[in-house]
Amino acid sequence: MGYIEETYNFKDKTVVVTGSSRGLGREIALVFSKAGANLVLASRDSEKLKVVAEEIKSEGGRVLPFSVDVTNKEQVEALMEKACDEFGQIDVLINNAGVIYRVPAAQMSEEEWDDTIAVNLKGTFLCSQAAGKKMIEKRSGKIVSISSEKGLVGFPERSAYCASKGGIVMLTKALAVEWAPYNIQVNAIAPTYIETEMTREILSDPEKYREVISTIPMKQVCKPRDLFGAILLFASEASSLITGQTLPVDGGLTAW
Repeated sequence: MGYIEETYNFKDKTVVVTGSSRGLGREIALVFSKAGANLVLASRDSEKLKVVAEEIKSEGGRVLPFSVDVTNKEQVEALMEKACDEFGQIDVLINNAGVIYRVPAAQMSEEEWDDTIAVNLKGTFLCSQAAGKKMIEKRSGKIVSISSEKGLVGFPERSAYCASKGGIVMLTKALAVEWAPYNIQVNAIAPTYIETEMTREILSDPEKYREVISTIPMKQVCKPRDLFGAILLFASEASSLITGQTLPVDGGLTAW
């Protein structure tokens, strides 16, 4: 087996993907399944999880769907325990679960703020903490978190989202430094707008779409497949000396 085949081979590796019942999480799970990984699908939506799991099984993949609220420590710990019981270990964690409220800061409710920080930032920490404990035991692992361009630059009507995604950037650095002695690499990806259910309303409006791409030098938004290269890089042995980094996949937006 050559370098490419060996480096990007996920056969018998166990990959946990949060928020994998739809959208980007579903697409990420399908890519890892095609690469030979054992998949642990995590989401609050158990019915949609079953649909994704059946899709993976129909193509010969090994998969475990698990209903979980990433803001609940006990549920998250149960998820990681079940993953290890089923597949022996956790090799890769993809922190993808997230929510967004498009609300002016002056009108944002306390509940909207709390929910955004809880799911996006607290959820990323709790999942990283629980998976990290397992990775520390075996002294290896990869954690990849989905941040956002909005974690690197400010956007109007996205105050909580920007704060939560910016928090992921710094959490990535802190965990990377702390867990480096255990050969655990922790990185993040900061995409621009991605064509998913979450962004469908904005991107289907011609005026809003023009406004979105006006900030992107390449004049296009992300499709889920545009992120696969970065995700596979950080999840593979190709990134064995890369940690604490956030890679923008944003068509040049943060290069302005």
